[in-house]
Amino acid sequence: MSHWITGKDAPLEESVAAMTRILKDLGFDLQESAWMHQIDPVYSVRLSQRDCPAVASNGKGTTELAARASALGEMIERLACRHFFADYYLARQDAPWVYDPREQWFSASEASLEAIFPPHLREIYDPTGELEPTDLLDHNGPLGDGHICCLPFERSSDGSRQWLPVSLLGNLYASNGMAVGNSLAEARVQALCEIIERSVKYQMIGQGLSLPVIPAEVWQGFPAVKSAVEQLQQKGYGLRLLDASLGGRFPATAAVLMEQTSGRCLWSFGSHPLLEVSLERTITELLQGRPLYSAEGLRFPSWDREAVASTSNLETHFIDSSGLVHMDSLRQPADYAFTHWNGSADSHQQWQDLLTLFQEMGQDLYLIDQSHLGFPACQIIAPGFSEIYPPEELVWNNTYRAAPLRPRILRLPRLKYPEIHQLWQQWNELDPEPWRPMLEALGIAMPANQEGLLWQDMLSGDVKMLIALAVGERDEALEWLEQRLQLPCHHGRNQALLHCLHTVLMENQQDDGACPLPLEELIAPDILRQARQLAAGHLSALEELPLDNNSPHQAVLSAYQKIVDAQQANRESF
Repeated sequence: MSHWITGKDAPLEESVAAMTRILKDLGFDLQESAWMHQIDPVYSVRLSQRDCPAVASNGKGTTELAARASALGEMIERLACRHFFADYYLARQDAPWVYDPREQWFSASEASLEAIFPPHLREIYDPTGELEPTDLLDHNGPLGDGHICCLPFERSSDGSRQWLPVSLLGNLYASNGMAVGNSLAEARVQALCEIIERSVKYQMIGQGLSLPVIPAEVWQGFPAVKSAVEQLQQKGYGLRLLDASLGGRFPATAAVLMEQTSGRCLWSFGSHPLLEVSLERTITELLQGRPLYSAEGLRFPSWDREAVASTSNLETHFIDSSGLVHMDSLRQPADYAFTHWNGSADSHQQWQDLLTLFQEMGQDLYLIDQSHLGFPACQIIAPGFSEIYPPEELVWNNTYRAAPLRPRILRLPRLKYPEIHQLWQQWNELDPEPWRPMLEALGIAMPANQEGLLWQDMLSGDVKMLIALAVGERDEALEWLEQRLQLPCHHGRNQALLHCLHTVLMENQQDDGACPLPLEELIAPDILRQARQLAAGHLSALEELPLDNNSPHQAVLSAYQKIVDAQQANRESF
C-alpha cells in the first residue's frame, strides 16, 4: 500500500527509496537518531553522516515515514546546494571549479558594483552606499588576487540570467529558499513556501502583529491537526492556531504553544498552498526535536518592543524559533480578519499561482536548478524579501572577513618575524570580528571535545592578541586578555592557560624590587612554560591547526569530494 501526502507528486515509499539509493550511491553512510514521537500525529528524526557530523539534517512529519522522507529531502537539498559546505575552506584553488561547473570568477580589482548588480539590486544590497567589491570576495578563491565567484540565476519575470556572488548567498540567505521535490515544480513550490513562511514570521514578530485565530470548525476537518490539538490539551498545553496570510495575501499559518502552568509560549510558522498541509507543517515544526517535558525554547512574552524587533532576535527565530515575541501579538481581535484561503492540489498549478502572487507584489525571483544528484532540487532568492540577515552584514559582519588571513594563520606556529609583522598589518586592515571562534572564521571544522587543544577555544581576538605579543604590542594584548577572561573556555586547560598568560604578563610589568610570585607551585609546569613562551611572543608555542588526515576538517573535504564526483559524472545536467 502506498502512502501519499497531499500536494506531493509521488508516494512516500517511492520518494524514500529514491533518495536513499542516491545517498548510498554517493557513498554516504547515514544513521538515524533522536527519534521523537510525543503525540500521535508528530514525528521527528535526525539524519547524519557517521564520520562527518557537519553533514546532518532534521526531518518532521505526521507519520514516521513522512519524517524520514523529510530528513532525506533536507539532506539532499543541502548537499545539492552545497549548504553543508558553504562556510568551510575547501582547498580547491587548483580544481576546475570550486562550487559548480557553471560558476564564473571575477577580479575584485577590475569589477565594479555596477558591473555585478543592476540598479534595482544595488539598491537592495548596498542601501548605505558602503559596499565594495572586496566585500563580495569568495573565501575559497585565490585570496591573494581577490576574486568573486558567481553562479548563474534565472530571473523569473523574463528568463534573463543574473550572476550572483556565492558570498552574497552565504552571508544573507543561509539555507532559505533551498528545496527538493519529487518534481521540479514541487521543489520550487517548497522553496517559495519556505521563503514566505520566514518572511511572514519576520514581519509578524518584528512589527508585533496580532494574527487572527482559525475557527475550530475549520481545523477540526483536518484529522492530524485535530488530533494534535486534543493531545496537547491533554498534556496541559494550549495550542492556538492562527491565520498568518496577512489578510489573504500569503498561504501561511502560525501556531502558539502555551504552557499554562508557567505562562510561557513557543511560536512556529508554516506555509503551503493547501491550508491543511500548512497547518500540519506548522505543528510538526513546533515539536521537531523539542521534548515537551524540557520546555525548551518556551519564552515569556516580552514587553520590550525594541528587543523583539532586533536583528539578533529575528535571527534566533530563524535558527530555532526560541526568540522573543511581543505580548501584543497575543491580543485579540487581531490586526487582520481571518481569511479562509486554500489553493490547488496540483504542484504545477501551485507554482504558477505563487509566481502570480510574487509578480503582483512586484517582487523579482531568481532561480537556479540544482538537480545534479539525481533528485529535483533548486534554490530561489527573492531580493529584498527573503534575506535572513540584513544587507548591511556584507559590510559590517561579513562571514568571510577573516579568509584572507587564512594562508598565514595555517602556518602561524612556523611564521618568521617579517611575515608575522605583515600578518599584524593585514589583520588591522581587515578587522575581523574579535569574538568569533577563529577556526569558524577560517572555515576549518572544529574537533569535538579534544582536551588541551587551544585552537578549539581560540577566538579571533585571541589570535590577534598572540600576534600582538609577537610584534611587541603588549598593552593592546593585555587589554584584550582582560576582556577575554570574562568569557569561559570550553576546556579547563585552555582557561588555565589564558589566566596564566595574564598572570605572566602582569608579573612582567612589576617593579624589579617586587617579590616574585610562586608560579611554579601555583601552575602546572606545561601550562606555565607555554604561557611564558607566548608572553615572550614565541608563536611556535602554539600547536599546529587540526588539519591532519584524521581531523574533522578532512572528513568535511571527503564528504565534499563525493558531491564534486557526482557533479563531474553529471556534467550534462548543468
